[in-house]
Parts: sequence; structure tokens; C-alpha cells
Amino acid sequence: MFVIKNKGIFITISTALIIASAILIGYFGLNFGIDFTGVDISYDFSGTSGTIINSCATGKKSYTTDKFYSEVSSIILNPTDYPIDGVVMITPDSLAPPNSTDAAGVPIGNRSENGAITGDYDANMPQGMSNLHAKFWTYRRPFNSGSMNFIPTVFSKLKPVKKLQSIAIPLECFFLFFPRSAFIGNNFDNGQLIGASFSPASGFITLQIEY
Repeated sequence: MFVIKNKGIFITISTALIIASAILIGYFGLNFGIDFTGVDISYDFSGTSGTIINSCATGKKSYTTDKFYSEVSSIILNPTDYPIDGVVMITPDSLAPPNSTDAAGVPIGNRSENGAITGDYDANMPQGMSNLHAKFWTYRRPFNSGSMNFIPTVFSKLKPVKKLQSIAIPLECFFLFFPRSAFIGNNFDNGQLIGASFSPASGFITLQIEY
């Protein structure tokens, strides 16, 4: 058994249940932990016809998450592989398989998920990087399509990457100015307001727009 504190409440969790779940899914297979580590989101990939999509995509951007972990089963099975001062991010009600209940019959697996890559269940899978990619990383991408979790994916929202020359306009009726409205960046895209500054002396507001 081990105990975690969530919102001021101490919760006791059965390590036996978690370890049994890990063993049942073949935890020591070839894809050990890949749902938690995730894979790179790539933009230059081969389409169904064999044509390279987004061939102009270059470079690589990395994010460091050292000392922040989510692979609960691995931590319990191999505790010496992890630092003693790390932080474990845990989604409540995800440490037991779906439809699981405790001794009193209370559901304890309501938020459990299968891995976005392997399709296998593991404890705390909502915090796995592949699942986080699938749910939250389809937004603000530099291209409208790419490969995510080894699957060709059409992204939901593009990140503006082109900057327009700043626009200065007289601010005659401040209460009529709606800063979150869309501005036309070119003949095809809607621009996004990134920042604005107002000069009381000149009465002009300067807008920074990207598209």
C-alpha cells in the first residue's frame, strides 16, 4: 500500500492492484513505457501516395520534463530508477482498470484510459505523454497536418508564425474596441492579435498581429 495526498485528502492505494495490472498487459514487452514517454510529433512525413508532406519542415524542438513523472507502475516496480525528489503527476480515479471498485463497492477507475499508442491499459494513463498529445497537442501546430503517435493527423488549430508590420490606429472610442476580434492577415488567413500598446499622448493603439 502507499499513500498520496490530493487536495488535502490522504488516499490509500493498493500497489498489488497496480502491479497486477502492469503484469497483465505485458509490461516488459518491446514497447515498455512508450505510452508514457510518447514519440515525436513530426511534420515532414510520407502521405498515403508516398509523397513527402510538409517537406520544408526542419529542425526539432524539445521540452524537458526531468523530475516530473507519471508512470506509476514503473515507479513501484523499479523505484531505484527514479530520484527521491521527483514529482509524480496523478489523475484521480485512474490507478485501477476501468469499472474497478474498492472493498466498499465505490468505483475507483472512472478516469482510466488505454494508451494512445499501444491501446493497453496502465495505471495513470491519462498522464501518459501519448495521451496528452492526442488530447491537447493538436492545437497551435506550425503545420495543419503531421504524424502524431505514429498516426497521420490533421491538427485542429495552427500556431501563427508570420508577423505583420505593426498597425497603429487612433483609439477614438475605447469602449468600442474589441481586442479579441479577428484581423485579416492576408487574403486567405485570419490574423490573431498577439499584443497591443496604447499611447495616451498620441491617442493611437499599436497592434501586433500574427497569422
